[in-house]
Amino acid sequence: MLDHAFCKKFAGIAGKLSAEQIERRRAVVIDLIEKRIKDEGFKLTTKNINEVFTGRMFEYIISLIDEHFFENELMARFRENKCCLTACMENRCTTVGGKCWRRGKVFTIKLSTKVLKNAFEVERVNRSVNEVSCKSLLKCMLLIFEHELTHAVLGCDCKPSAYSNEASVTYSNFKGPSRPGNGHSKTFMGVVNNRFGHTG
Repeated sequence: MLDHAFCKKFAGIAGKLSAEQIERRRAVVIDLIEKRIKDEGFKLTTKNINEVFTGRMFEYIISLIDEHFFENELMARFRENKCCLTACMENRCTTVGGKCWRRGKVFTIKLSTKVLKNAFEVERVNRSVNEVSCKSLLKCMLLIFEHELTHAVLGCDCKPSAYSNEASVTYSNFKGPSRPGNGHSKTFMGVVNNRFGHTG
């Protein structure tokens, strides 16, 4: 059902969470992921990223984001629109922290092990992802994941909105910078800002 209801709801003004709501929800998600990592006998380090973040762990993370940020409507929408979503870690040499690959209605989020390792093996005072500060490896990884997940959301529910700021396909009045040419349209920025507080 391609009425773009998901994009309309979460990119529009009514879909905006306050900074406090976002921080509180993200803290809950991080706590639950940390608990799952511990339950599986790990302590997250730069050396065991690939062992910790398995396909099953990513499924769990998606379910947490769905529950705490998208009112349990995210995966329901993917099923309704017959889209498939998976995520994995990737070791390829790249300068970007993540990428959302699309083949038809199949979306694969790939996070870069190398970028995350490099970011945490070098001493830095300030780390941030899309203008949101992150001190821990898990939080930085989650922020990258939120961004890539938003690409999948638009690809599944309102693909024309991802690459255009034309009024007829835009569901957000986001006032900050947007780059529709590479998929970071006003609608994309509306969702990623409203639900996750990203501005960059």
